[in-house]
Amino acid sequence: MDISIKNYRDFLSERYKNSGMFHATILSGPQSEEKDRIIRAIAASIVCQSTGSVRPCMNCEGCRKAFENIHPDITVIDLLKDKKELTVDQMRVVRSDAFVVPNDGENKVYIINNADKMNTAAQNVLLKTLEEPPRFSYFILCAENPSLLLPTVRSRCALIRFISGQSAAAEEDVENTADRLIDTYLSGDRFSMVSFINSLEKTDRITFGNLSSAVSKKTVSRLKTAEDPNIRKKLLKMFQTFDTVSSYLSLNVGVVHILGLLCAELT
Repeated sequence: MDISIKNYRDFLSERYKNSGMFHATILSGPQSEEKDRIIRAIAASIVCQSTGSVRPCMNCEGCRKAFENIHPDITVIDLLKDKKELTVDQMRVVRSDAFVVPNDGENKVYIINNADKMNTAAQNVLLKTLEEPPRFSYFILCAENPSLLLPTVRSRCALIRFISGQSAAAEEDVENTADRLIDTYLSGDRFSMVSFINSLEKTDRITFGNLSSAVSKKTVSRLKTAEDPNIRKKLLKMFQTFDTVSSYLSLNVGVVHILGLLCAELT
């Protein structure tokens, strides 16, 4: 599901009309002031003390503290100054603290910024908490590229995509690139395929991760309607290749090395 600065209130209203907020959420998309406001609103809705149907109510003590960034039950975890990854020790602290009852109200929230920069060991520590979370603890994993998270972590979370005007345009470009890549591969023109793959050399890891996800989804979609056995064989080969690409991305393999894999497998 998608969320934006225009519709996040409707999203929250719908959630609390049903079963309430997800215990674990991955909020994808680029960091921005708009995204930060949405994260803060989601956290406030969880610690909101109102008994009414609108959350966050913006009037109670819980909401006031949440929006002033002083709520004792909202914890923000981010990269340490000297680290490029979220560490095992940080996630161990989260795991231990998650089982401690809240200070002010009924719930507590952990906002994990740069969640896609958790190393594998840290993700596995967090996974143990996500598998059986305390009833009062909620987790918001902020990740520009959720595909870098372990599949087991992703499976325990609801995925919400933050969409801004700029990211919507970027997403359209990724979708178009994915279609062109698939069409070039299906054409059987090896020279064109090599040229296309090489043209992706300067693509950053986040964009390449989004492209990988788009190609996987589109190959599955085309497989459902393809009747030609040769086309189906090629689509299956492409899907399997990009499944491997997804694994490599989660291990922080560089884009240039992944392009070498694509050339070896698809040309």
